[in-house]
Amino acid sequence: MPQIRTRNPNLDRHLLFRLPDVLAYLFSPSLWMTLLGLAIISSILQAMAFGIFGSIALLMAIGLEVGVFFHITRSSANGDRTFSAPDFENFFDSLVMPILLVLVAALPMILALYFATNSLFSVTLAFGNVPMGPLALLIIGVLLFPLLLTVGAINGTIGGVLNPALWANALGGFRTSYIVALAGFYGIWYVEMTLFRTLALQIQDTPIFGVSVLATMVLYIPAVLRYRLLGALCEPFMAIDYAPEIPEAIVVRGGGQYAATFSDNLLQLQGGTMSPVAILRMANTAYSEEQYRLVYRATEALWKTHKNSSEVIEALWLSAKAQEQQKQLDAMRATLRQIISHNDAHPIAGDARLKLRQYE
Repeated sequence: MPQIRTRNPNLDRHLLFRLPDVLAYLFSPSLWMTLLGLAIISSILQAMAFGIFGSIALLMAIGLEVGVFFHITRSSANGDRTFSAPDFENFFDSLVMPILLVLVAALPMILALYFATNSLFSVTLAFGNVPMGPLALLIIGVLLFPLLLTVGAINGTIGGVLNPALWANALGGFRTSYIVALAGFYGIWYVEMTLFRTLALQIQDTPIFGVSVLATMVLYIPAVLRYRLLGALCEPFMAIDYAPEIPEAIVVRGGGQYAATFSDNLLQLQGGTMSPVAILRMANTAYSEEQYRLVYRATEALWKTHKNSSEVIEALWLSAKAQEQQKQLDAMRATLRQIISHNDAHPIAGDARLKLRQYE
């Protein structure tokens, strides 16, 4: 069986006992380098925040920040123990889409505030002049907000965030870990609004650009912890090969029919009814869409059911490249050695030897 990914035994523990992993994330040097650069860019854009172009600059700053925080959730959910800087894809996906996803995640709370001012929904509670419908919607929105942010960060689509079936299946998998994540998310937010924001405001009283950058970085600390906590919530289900409790749509960026097609293929994959050619085609498509978890699953299925087929070497090579992209270099080296030992005469084995020399 190829050494596609090693499960961390710590992931078998409840989220409550994995909270030190969340705090340990702050000790990643690359995280602080990225936060410094982000704070500098954000401070410059915020200083330009006047007029119509200032509003655009402010939105760009917010989009950059949310994009980095979503990356923290997504990468740590996939098992990355340290921070690696995200790639800038394009203006819409990297700056606009993160803002839209946060707004959609907050939609129940936004609607609750709107309905609270609409007389049509002003059915009041017996003990006071409190609109019952909007209040219930607000409570639901608050309870679901961390979950919807998680779906937005990992799935990356508005359709995924608005999918109630996905919420229900995810909550069924998370169980009491979601309660811990919920308490931690709002607990960190409370500390952010009191201690960290007060500290940042005191720092910003000095009109020096460098001090403004420092104040911005102070505010980033609790945000990093919140989004890392959401990643830790998903990690047991995404850092292994198969997790039936979490629907594939939550990890397939693209959603809709694309996610449904992958789900159907995965059912065939699990049942052993797919041909080697079809499995390899699926692995290639998953790799092109950066769905590396699905690449690993397809490779393992090929190894188990069609070990002697010519497609196995190609799938292993895709897995090695995926591991390289995810900075899982130890796993990549193990996969390259697996290629060489399985079929030393294959042309890809020569490529594997060259890449091994590159990383050793």
